[in-house]
Amino acid sequence: MLFKRKQNTRITLDPAFNSQETAINNIRKINGIISDQLGIGIPGKDPLEGITTEDFQFIGQSARLVFRGLPVLNRIISQPQKDALRNGYDILFEDDQYGFGDMVSERLEDLKFNDKALEWLIHSELYSRGVVMFPVLQELGAMKDRMHLQNKLYMQNIERIEDLNVVYEDRFNYMVQVSDETALGYGRIIDFWFSNGGHVHTDRFHHFIRNFDPIRQRGISTLDNIYSACEGLEVAEWTIKQLLIKYRALFVKYPKEDADSTGARYDAFKTLLQKIRDTMSSKSVAGMPNNYEVEVVQASFTGLNEAMEALYQIMSTKTGWPQSVIKGAALGELASSQEDKRSYHEFVMSEIQSGKLQGLFKFLIPMILHEREGNIFQACQQNGINPRALKWSVEFKPMSSINPVQDAQIKLIDAQRRSVEIDKMIITSDEAREEAYPEKEAMTGVGGFGGFAKEEEPFDLSEFMQKSTFLP
Repeated sequence: MLFKRKQNTRITLDPAFNSQETAINNIRKINGIISDQLGIGIPGKDPLEGITTEDFQFIGQSARLVFRGLPVLNRIISQPQKDALRNGYDILFEDDQYGFGDMVSERLEDLKFNDKALEWLIHSELYSRGVVMFPVLQELGAMKDRMHLQNKLYMQNIERIEDLNVVYEDRFNYMVQVSDETALGYGRIIDFWFSNGGHVHTDRFHHFIRNFDPIRQRGISTLDNIYSACEGLEVAEWTIKQLLIKYRALFVKYPKEDADSTGARYDAFKTLLQKIRDTMSSKSVAGMPNNYEVEVVQASFTGLNEAMEALYQIMSTKTGWPQSVIKGAALGELASSQEDKRSYHEFVMSEIQSGKLQGLFKFLIPMILHEREGNIFQACQQNGINPRALKWSVEFKPMSSINPVQDAQIKLIDAQRRSVEIDKMIITSDEAREEAYPEKEAMTGVGGFGGFAKEEEPFDLSEFMQKSTFLP
């Protein structure tokens, strides 16, 4: 049956013309607006007809120059990457009786992993063709001309990781399999080579491309997305600075005899006025004779703050980060009202820590476990452990801490909950005390000569709640 709306707005049911026709055929979606007055949707009148999209990317050296030349862009791209590594991480192994976690952490420190990872993260945001982390390996069966790099890497052949190289997009090329949509590996890189002409097997490096499009064989970098907004901020800052410098007046009151003097004294007077003008045009501190007075009259402009806030709002929309972060606000401690920073932290954890760094760890740590010259591999051999069978994980430390007021509120709620559970006989007073103070051992007695023990007095949490004062 089909729904049909007649002119009288009543809905009636008409039978389908054939068994293949369904109600979905008559459903129409509004996907445009036509207005004679505004010219919208009218050929020759629509103001949007002249707007076209442009496929534009910053590539290689131009991306690095833009990154260095626009301080706002530099901070916006660098800040989340730094925050992702700021508080560190823990390498955890199941049943780590041999201290493998500490060994891996020490090896990562030897390789200066954090510095290399930060460089890799930043440049992963700059290039539409991505960035590569390439471990320089000392391995069994290596050839002098490095032709072995074309072959698959076998973990058991790794003798030692010599270094970690971060390779930018203008230093490598690749080919993607897009010729056969039904073949295995469609949309994946099938050939990769560096600028020196050396081809490298794809399991010997870790390559990250944001928003990868296999047909175009490139992605869309963060730089491509936010450059225009960053440029707008820089231009606005320069324009406002010029307005404030140009539309102001400097008044200097000085003794008449200095202005009427001649010779060396008059030259000294002119030099002093020049220094006063230069000093007042900067943030320097001026020292003047006590019979001189200086007054700066500054013109005021309305709407500048609103214009800058609009630009920051555009930047916030394009990046998904709160304006407080874009403006350079300090991070760390969170209050309950700071939902924007909390959302930013969740973005860093999901997009950078989980989306990018975890993949980098999964690529590199197995190599560290199989280093023949490494402590971990030797400990595995001595104890009959297969390095491939080791189960490990990486946990990032929290990006923020709870402020004292919020911490006190949480403790109050927990105490109230425990009091209700004791009244309802869900838990005992001892269990509540152990939950509230897990670091303190319950003192069941005091030992003495003869083995006598003093019996502990019962702890009444409800009485404690009545006598205690908590923050509201």
